[in-house]
Amino acid sequence: MYIIGVEVSVTDFRAELASWIQAARDGDDVTITEHGTPVARLVTIDAASTIDELTDRGIIARSSAPKRKSARMRGRAKSTSSVADLLVEQRR
Repeated sequence: MYIIGVEVSVTDFRAELASWIQAARDGDDVTITEHGTPVARLVTIDAASTIDELTDRGIIARSSAPKRKSARMRGRAKSTSSVADLLVEQRR
């Protein structure tokens, strides 16, 4: 199974969401970019099950790196001075 890759900017992706979902449904691997940098990928559900199948057969392996911790539960950093003061200090 060969998948055709397509790149689309976030702006174009938002404007034409239905057509990009259809492209993924048709088997295209849609890479969403922000300022030319890939940030997300839209694939058909069948492609996800292919990854699981290849993992189960031992052809590929999941990352052994621990999952990154979420910062959602952390409090907001408190500043002791203004942004302007911090900029002046960093420019010295």
